[in-house]
Amino acid sequence: MKKLTTIIHSAIQSIDRRIMNRRAARAIIVRGDEILLMYTAKHHDYSLPGGGLEKGEDVISALRRELREEVGASDIVIEEYIGYLDEYRPSPRAKFDVVFLRSYCYRCAVKEDFTALSLHHREIGNGVKPVWIKLDEAIAHSEAMLAQTPSQMGISIQRETWLLKFIRTSMRN
Repeated sequence: MKKLTTIIHSAIQSIDRRIMNRRAARAIIVRGDEILLMYTAKHHDYSLPGGGLEKGEDVISALRRELREEVGASDIVIEEYIGYLDEYRPSPRAKFDVVFLRSYCYRCAVKEDFTALSLHHREIGNGVKPVWIKLDEAIAHSEAMLAQTPSQMGISIQRETWLLKFIRTSMRN
C-alpha cells in the first residue's frame, strides 16, 4: 500500500490521546479537464465521492456503495488503487479526542447514466450533490476556502485540497 501523505488538523495538539479509528474509500473520477466531486452547499466546498466503511464492509464494497448512494452510479469500474492518506482531526464525540481517518483512494470510471441519489439525512441537510467541475477551478475554490477563518469551512477541506493538487500533478491525463 502506498502512503500519499499525513494531514494533522491545526486544532490537534497531540495524537497520543483517545483516538477513534475510521477507514474510508474515495473515488477519483476524471473526465478530460473535469473531475466528479461532491458539492456541499452548507460549507460551499467540494470533496471526492466516497465515505466511511460500515461495520464488516471491505474498502471496495464501500467504494461501490458510496458511488451508488452519492452519485447514483450503477456501472462502476475501479481502474487503479492510488494509495492512502492518513488524517488526524478533532473528534465530534466526547469520548474521543482525535479521529484518525485513513482514506483509500482509487481511480474509477463511471457510466453517466446516473440513477436517483440515496443520500443520508445529514448529506441532504448539508445540500450535498454531485457535480462535474474543472479540476483547476475546484483547486482554486478550495485554496480560497482555506484562506478563510476555520469557522467558515468544513473540517475536510485540507484533505480535499491536498488530494485535488495531487490529482493535478500526478494523475491528470
